[in-house]
Amino acid sequence: MKYPLIDIRIKKALQSSVAMAASKVLQIIITIIAIPLVLESLGQHDFGTFIAIQALATWFLFDNGLTESVKKVIIESKDHGDWDKINRLIISSIVFLFTIVFIIYMVIFLLDVLFQVNQYIFSNDEINFNLLWFSVLLLIPLKLSKEILTAIEKGYVYSVLMMLAPILQLIFTWYGFVFGETLNYFVVTLFLPQLISNILSWIYIFSFKQSNFIFNFKLFSTKELLEIKSDTVHFMILGISLMVINVLDPFIINIVSNSMITAEYSFIYRIGVYAAIIVSFLVYPMWPVIGSALAKGELSWAKHKSIVLIKISIVIGFIVSFIIAFCGGYIVNKWSSGIIHISDLSCYLMAFFVFIKIITSTISTLLKAYGIVREQAKIIFVETVLHVFTLVFFTEMYGVEGALFAISISILFTRGIFFPKYMWKILKK
Repeated sequence: MKYPLIDIRIKKALQSSVAMAASKVLQIIITIIAIPLVLESLGQHDFGTFIAIQALATWFLFDNGLTESVKKVIIESKDHGDWDKINRLIISSIVFLFTIVFIIYMVIFLLDVLFQVNQYIFSNDEINFNLLWFSVLLLIPLKLSKEILTAIEKGYVYSVLMMLAPILQLIFTWYGFVFGETLNYFVVTLFLPQLISNILSWIYIFSFKQSNFIFNFKLFSTKELLEIKSDTVHFMILGISLMVINVLDPFIINIVSNSMITAEYSFIYRIGVYAAIIVSFLVYPMWPVIGSALAKGELSWAKHKSIVLIKISIVIGFIVSFIIAFCGGYIVNKWSSGIIHISDLSCYLMAFFVFIKIITSTISTLLKAYGIVREQAKIIFVETVLHVFTLVFFTEMYGVEGALFAISISILFTRGIFFPKYMWKILKK
């Protein structure tokens, strides 16, 4: 059966895609402007330390599994009008996440008081790590708002509100640059803009005109949490593994090698990540759309749209990889004002990595819509182990080029092989 390329459901998804694209493009543009300012303010050594701290702190924002499980339940329940269940689950999740965050913060605080762990890891006793961890950990429960709005097909609202974050970040960065602020300033202001944007998204969730959400702590129920524990565990394994793969590289490289290599890797890797984000504009909002179609038994429609998305990701992946391969070194040199230089081999390796990442990320999102989570969790866990071991070994031996080779072979022999196999089994049924 033939389906139109764009129908009502796709139009709604595209609305979120456009908003997400605008938000990400703004974020990328401002980051392109801000990073050289931070580099010039701190120098390459402190900049490398800044990147390593950012990588470790961001790791705490991994997909904890619960948020993805909540989104899955909302997608399945909203079409049946079961808002009582949805509200109980949301309140229960909020309470649970804030409790976990409090425990984590107290553990970090005590470790720092007793053993000065933060100062030992980063060799810096001037940074207010307590304020850093407080702002980072608060984001864990607050970021649940993104999944809620995505599930009810209002992801564009979250994207619009998140546009405020990079603007505030640029203001903070410019202030630090002009007034000669130290590493401590740039670290403690790193996550404040995101906090503000996420708080605004929660205000919207419980106040917009057609809202069916109710904020009442009496709705707390451990039963709702227990019912999704299996999905939560698998999503958590998947989230932790992906966060290690996507975020911790600068932290690991900083320990294995030095901050100079960390800075070089950070620049070329950011270009690759920004390229991969392009596809997420289109794919991420499609999860609830395809998931809703599957819940209604419209398997043929879901398969058709899945194939279209995969084809689009292959084309985009080829284009951006070609640009990185032959223009990546020039872009890094201009972006860093001539401070950072990247070899041609590094560009080729990053191009290959990005091509595989774009295609497998698209397939991963589609597999989640089809309920294939446990299998993904296993594969990504294996990739994480391979990723860390090869990253340590090849970075120590060959520097930036070794690090890029490590992440490329890790993704190729895990996601690059098995994710397409899972997708093919679904589509051929």
